[in-house]
Amino acid sequence: MKFTSLLKDPNYSRGFGVRGLGLTPDDLGVKKEFHFGQDLPPVWQIAQWAARYDLANDEQGSVFEVSPGVFKMQTKTNTLIADTVNRSLSFKCYAEYCYDKPRKKNDPWQHLLVENSFAQIDDGAPLTRITKLDSLTISGSIQLLEFEDHMGDLFDSETHAAQFLLYLTIHNVEKNSSGFGEMIWFGIPFFDNRFKILEPSAMFDKGTSCLMVSIGSKAVFLDSGEFFRNGKIIAGENSPVHEFEVNALDLIKSAYETARLEGYFLNTQLQDLAVTGMNMGWEMPGTYNVAMRVNSFDVIAGYND
Repeated sequence: MKFTSLLKDPNYSRGFGVRGLGLTPDDLGVKKEFHFGQDLPPVWQIAQWAARYDLANDEQGSVFEVSPGVFKMQTKTNTLIADTVNRSLSFKCYAEYCYDKPRKKNDPWQHLLVENSFAQIDDGAPLTRITKLDSLTISGSIQLLEFEDHMGDLFDSETHAAQFLLYLTIHNVEKNSSGFGEMIWFGIPFFDNRFKILEPSAMFDKGTSCLMVSIGSKAVFLDSGEFFRNGKIIAGENSPVHEFEVNALDLIKSAYETARLEGYFLNTQLQDLAVTGMNMGWEMPGTYNVAMRVNSFDVIAGYND
């Protein structure tokens, strides 16, 4: 069997393109690029939806090399540190500077995500077709470095959270299919301050008009994935490092069946589907200051020659 990484630039050495804050239709695309001192264009992108301070704005954001091969990109609300030597990313969100008061249910919320595209829909995604793959393994480790609660008594579990997540995009890439272009989000949950264990779920995402199918945290971690001790969240440089390894292929096939039961992909067959990309990072509907480090992240596809 042949194995290959689906990540373009797994060391992050080509830098990042920075999307806008996404509060208007013309603020969704890449507004600036950080090249980390080399000439090739970035293949990773940063999504900073509703983060208040714009990394692409020279007056609000900055980037500098803190040590050889380690780059810090920061605003008052978001910081991303890319260690191109040790293949790690540190995601820091300071939501106390994003929200003047606890956000209400329908208000936008702060994001700090990295994105990577595996294939283009209009190319038919031949290398990432679900039925062409023999395996798909997502691996790495994470460590919660900071967690500060600025919600207090105003916390509402239906509205406020600090969530660190990974989503794969699963598209119908078959041009001859009447369901061409249909998509679901395949979710891998790492951390949610409201729950010790995250259960499998399916929900509709209004922003993208797509179904989000999450596998639950028990299928993610090689250890317990426990971020709590005596009812409190453990964070800091000495907090546990949790290794994860997700054998995703069969889980994606199950997510396809779940989507059909929920009324999606009714014009899509399994052989029409491909894994087209991913995003990973913080979604911050609540007022929390947090940091998560991700080490040696990879997405490995296995094929028979």
